[in-house]
Amino acid sequence: MKKNVMMRVASAMLVLTLLTTCIISGTFAKYTTKGEFQDSARVAKWGVTIKGTGTTFADAYEAGTTTATARPNAPSAFVTVRSETEGDKVVAPGTEGSLARFTITGKPEVSVDVTYTATLTLTGWEIPAGTATEEYCPLVFTVNGTEYYIGKDNITTVAALTTAVNGAIAAYSKSYAAGTDLSTVDANDALSVSWKWNYEDNVVSCQENAKDTALGNLESAPTISLAITATATQKD
Repeated sequence: MKKNVMMRVASAMLVLTLLTTCIISGTFAKYTTKGEFQDSARVAKWGVTIKGTGTTFADAYEAGTTTATARPNAPSAFVTVRSETEGDKVVAPGTEGSLARFTITGKPEVSVDVTYTATLTLTGWEIPAGTATEEYCPLVFTVNGTEYYIGKDNITTVAALTTAVNGAIAAYSKSYAAGTDLSTVDANDALSVSWKWNYEDNVVSCQENAKDTALGNLESAPTISLAITATATQKD
């Protein structure tokens, strides 16, 4: 009886030993592979600013400069053109101004397209011609160094002049690579638009003193306006 008990105990110990061996063997024998990845990022910098500057038109023009400025405080002897009402801007023979000068700054971390849209409006530039009227606009517009006026190339009407100026402005687009400091290229690449009405002109074939006078005598004065929008967009 005692011998049987010992045999059973021995058998139980053997079974426990075998189970423990299997557990340990399973723990140290299985395949295991581990891989990890971590990354982070921030939003790329944009930071582009566009500012339009310039004194387009004025209510007074100082002698010797003719360029549009804020209403001067100089004595009238030094002022060549002054409107009757302060703030009522005018143009006349011998005056000129800067319609727009855009400065662009920023150092974006993406490539950039800069585009322009323009609307030049010339209203009422017609003078009496017998029983009818004829278009007459002696203004000269300059878009980045190129002049546009009636009588040049195929510009024969006021509508053609506005189309030419608007088109020249719209066509002046620029592209910049990512990381470009836009303030360093502005001097050469920024859009610049100006106007002038020459006092006496041998270039603009349509300009005549008598016709200039006729414009000044119109009951309803001709007008000029220009709107320009500059847009910076991330380039694909």
